[in-house]
Amino acid sequence: MTRFKTLLVFAILAIFSTTFIANSQSHSSKKTAAKPTSAATEAKPAAPAVTPEVAKQIFQKRCVVCHGADGKGNKTIAPKAPDFSDAKWQARHKEAVLINAVSNGIGQGKGSMPSWKKVLNEGEIKALVAHVRTFAKKQK
Repeated sequence: MTRFKTLLVFAILAIFSTTFIANSQSHSSKKTAAKPTSAATEAKPAAPAVTPEVAKQIFQKRCVVCHGADGKGNKTIAPKAPDFSDAKWQARHKEAVLINAVSNGIGQGKGSMPSWKKVLNEGEIKALVAHVRTFAKKQK
């Protein structure tokens, strides 16, 4: 009879411990379970910030040929390239206009500016526009 009681006690302990473990796991998974999201509702991660030095390097690599190292424009290659050092030009062109120009390009054919949105990310484009703004400040 004592053997039976011992087995019964072990069986009851096993049932209780299994139930306790299962309950504690289900409670912890409820606390940490993330809500499922669809690709349409997920927010895109923000474009990483680009330093002014990186923006300057992008300008030197991608823009200098047409816009010149001084931002005054290489009129031989791009006759319509603006003079970024001109404070009046800077005042007339808002940030959104410049971002659109870099992203989507301007004009067609020879002397036109290509679209850069497939090459540069949003953060790089915004930093490039900020770099363009520095040319007018250098002339003071």
